[in-house]
Amino acid sequence: MIEMKCISCLEKIFPSTNPALVQTKYSMLANEKFSFQVVFKSTQTGVVELRIKSDLEPYLRMYTVELAPSIVSKMADSDDYLIFNENSSTLYPDILMPYDGKFTVVENHWQSVWVTVESNQGLPVGNHTICFEIGDYFVKDTIATTEYNVEVLDASLTKSNLIYTNWLHYDSISAYYNTKVFSKKFDVLLENYIKNAVNHGMNMLFTPLFTPPLDTAPNIYRRTVQLVDVEVHGDSYSFDFSRLKRFMDKARELGIEYFEMSHLTTQWGAEFTPKIIARKNNKKVRIFGWDKKSTSHEYLNFLDCFLPQLTKFLSSAGYSKKCFFHISDEPNENYVATYECISKHIRKHLVGYPIMDALSDPVFYEKGLIDLPISATEYISDFIKKDITAWAYYCGEQHRNNLSNRLFNMPSLRNRIIGIQLYLNDIRGFLHWGYNFYNSYLSRTEINPYVVTDAGKTYLSGDSFIVYPGKKEPINSLRHEVFFDAIQDYRLLCSLECKIGKEKVKKILSEEGIEGFEQYPHDETWFLNLRDRLNRLLVS
Repeated sequence: MIEMKCISCLEKIFPSTNPALVQTKYSMLANEKFSFQVVFKSTQTGVVELRIKSDLEPYLRMYTVELAPSIVSKMADSDDYLIFNENSSTLYPDILMPYDGKFTVVENHWQSVWVTVESNQGLPVGNHTICFEIGDYFVKDTIATTEYNVEVLDASLTKSNLIYTNWLHYDSISAYYNTKVFSKKFDVLLENYIKNAVNHGMNMLFTPLFTPPLDTAPNIYRRTVQLVDVEVHGDSYSFDFSRLKRFMDKARELGIEYFEMSHLTTQWGAEFTPKIIARKNNKKVRIFGWDKKSTSHEYLNFLDCFLPQLTKFLSSAGYSKKCFFHISDEPNENYVATYECISKHIRKHLVGYPIMDALSDPVFYEKGLIDLPISATEYISDFIKKDITAWAYYCGEQHRNNLSNRLFNMPSLRNRIIGIQLYLNDIRGFLHWGYNFYNSYLSRTEINPYVVTDAGKTYLSGDSFIVYPGKKEPINSLRHEVFFDAIQDYRLLCSLECKIGKEKVKKILSEEGIEGFEQYPHDETWFLNLRDRLNRLLVS
């Protein structure tokens, strides 16, 4: 016997937990992606198939929700808005494996199939019933049935004005698939990773001019992923941007609108230079790295040669209005002087190009060293109070004060609320560092993300990547899909703003108890009712 029912995508299904967020119907807009879950528990182990009968069948995709391990799921100072309030090693529902026609049910375990409704051309408006049957895969009988009703409303989401980026780690693709960076095989894989990013709302792409000096221990170097070819001529340099142009052209073709150029100095202080490979005396050698200060005469001379030629290329290729530049990730107050020195030198060559960095102290902006600060959500109120335009980011550190995050041990609502928060606080950009970081902390070793989800027992599980490596393309995580729903929530609010005005939209959200990035009801039913109400307000 199999027990079977439909539930909301906001509940994570664990083998021993009886699903509570039962959902038999819901509304969606004609051009959005909508997901729910079919869950089941069997009294015996066996191979079954899930069959569908519906006029929406051409628009449905199904995934089995598989479990991923976690060792680090909670810190000593984490708040209590978690699934488990103890740091115990366990398995979390996270991997969405494309349904291949059959799956194995495990005796007395709750399991889930993730169902997505989506159409690029728009869905037929009206009520649609989806009938599900579970049957024995070999006998072809029917063991259990359930239904779900989707009401497609006669309204659409507007195009997003939010710039959204997750850092793509090119060396992780090379390592996991055992392929040379920018080889033909690598380029096919990369194209699939970019397609996945675009299909989940990302419209900005992290672009490795040189190997990004990120998440790397001093004197350690990650695999070379440099797009610009460099040749040394005494005290001068020449540059070939042909590989960079092919990269940017393909990304634009795939739907990327903006490019963030990789950091020109090392992380957490701008002290040293990125790994740069150049041809010198007919040999490829490393000319910059941990052994060269960012403020050294040699590197400043390099930038004087490189940046004017880069901006000339970007202008001629038609990208000058679409590019953003980084100096150093998360510099702190101890490195203001170093950052100021390198910033002033770089900025004189990048007139008209926004300089943006993740940082938590407004002093860098107030001293005129940066155009666009990107603040962690726990500090962004410091920027908002000073009327400083800032983007938002979070990482594993935002596990306190009910801040939104997409970590394993957090309810999906805590992941999804970010879309409404970004809109309510007038934030026009969001950045996350870990699209596919398949390394340990500080990149000391490469890891298998199906086995290690906490960067080698260092980060909270779910911080360092949001997609898993599939055979030829990324495998989505549950967290990836829920975050995309948050992007769609943001777009809905923008659509509603066009109809009733921003102040009325904000008033609705404030009346619902949403304020800043820390206050919101911790109630999935409340959220689902709110989203349905906003859907219907758009079509009223």
